[in-house]
Amino acid sequence: MRCWFSAVAQRVFGGMAGSVVVDCAARFTAALLFDALLRGLLAPTTTTTPLPKCDSAADFAAALRLHVGGAGPPRFLVLDNAHALRRLGLVSGLLRLQETNPTYSPQANAHITVVFISALPWHKFKEAAEANPDPIFLYFPAYTAKETRSILALDCPPEDTLDPSLFLQFVDLAQNILSTPCRDLSEFKHIVALLYPKYKEPVVQGKVKKEDAIKLYRHIEFYFKEVLDKLYTRKLSSTEWAQTAATLRPTLASQSQSLNEAIAIDEFDMDLPYNTIYLLLASFIASYNPKGLDVRFFAKASEKRTRKVLKVSKYTSAK
Repeated sequence: MRCWFSAVAQRVFGGMAGSVVVDCAARFTAALLFDALLRGLLAPTTTTTPLPKCDSAADFAAALRLHVGGAGPPRFLVLDNAHALRRLGLVSGLLRLQETNPTYSPQANAHITVVFISALPWHKFKEAAEANPDPIFLYFPAYTAKETRSILALDCPPEDTLDPSLFLQFVDLAQNILSTPCRDLSEFKHIVALLYPKYKEPVVQGKVKKEDAIKLYRHIEFYFKEVLDKLYTRKLSSTEWAQTAATLRPTLASQSQSLNEAIAIDEFDMDLPYNTIYLLLASFIASYNPKGLDVRFFAKASEKRTRKVLKVSKYTSAK
């Protein structure tokens, strides 16, 4: 289980003057990324002056030269989920940001330090980094299964803290099912918070004893399949899900309809898995192909000859 260093970086650099931590996965354009970096670096000192707009690494470097210059303490730009920078073409430009300091020299300490946090190895960045020298590497091990269990145990609901055995039983089940396809701790915690109320529902209603793990697994198995089908593609966070559930539960109870069914119907067209979306797009695009192309590309030559033989045999038998 990965991504624990993100929390450490946030704790270390988040409260440090002249430092900013930005999640690159949430900034899908260069303008959004540079705006977040500038706000973190310059907002405390530029309360009235509007921040410059940066659409490229060159614009961002110019803004740093103008507002940061060579004075002041060292600054740290921490980029979480840095692998998202590859599609934006910003890896090379960000690796050279320290050279934008007017007083920069190879012998002096770097004025601006860029920290990349990623689960991908550096050779995945090589092409995007172009001819820049390799950075300094710090490797951090992933969470073990025991450490992951201990962290998830901290999220035990308040009503179950006196007897957390059922919650820990569900955590063990979730680890066995999700440990291979899901390596993100944040996503893992979201799934546990989302499915645990459904898991303990038969126990709360008195239909199943909490020691009967087999019946509880059969009850929750379908929901795990649904979660695996939509892994990393959710629309609602755990908090938003809980707020939606609290708002809709009285109305749905009066209509004798479950919350999950209502949300599934309401968002049916939005929660398709990735593979299904690609299949629908391919089918839609293929619908514009002429019929002759389908025969030419997909029909076998033997099938054509068989059809011709059948036509000839029918013609001769008719005579």
